[in-house]
Amino acid sequence: MASSEEDKNVRSSTRAGEVQAFVGSIVVIVSCGLYLVWAYVPNSILLSIGLSYHPSKHWASVIPAFLIVTVFCALLLYSGLNRLSVQPASSKFSIHVNARRTIASSSKQYIEECIEQ
Repeated sequence: MASSEEDKNVRSSTRAGEVQAFVGSIVVIVSCGLYLVWAYVPNSILLSIGLSYHPSKHWASVIPAFLIVTVFCALLLYSGLNRLSVQPASSKFSIHVNARRTIASSSKQYIEECIEQ
């Protein structure tokens, strides 16, 4: 009996996650559609529809540029923090594998054998 209750809990949590993902994707699509309508439809048409309060069209170019710069800076920050958290190669806490030399020398021998043939 315990297994069937666990199965029901797993199924319901999976379904909840699926519903959240579906609703999230619909919200993103509708938001992008509204953004594109606002960005490309002239103000006169928006006013004739009854939308008199909307942001300046200047923000139609500023928002995507801001998002691109933000993502780029976040990637740089992530990369920089990862580089800071890694021990230098000369550190005594770094792992050194002696097999790398034998692999390199054997691959060099293999390449030389292929060239000779």
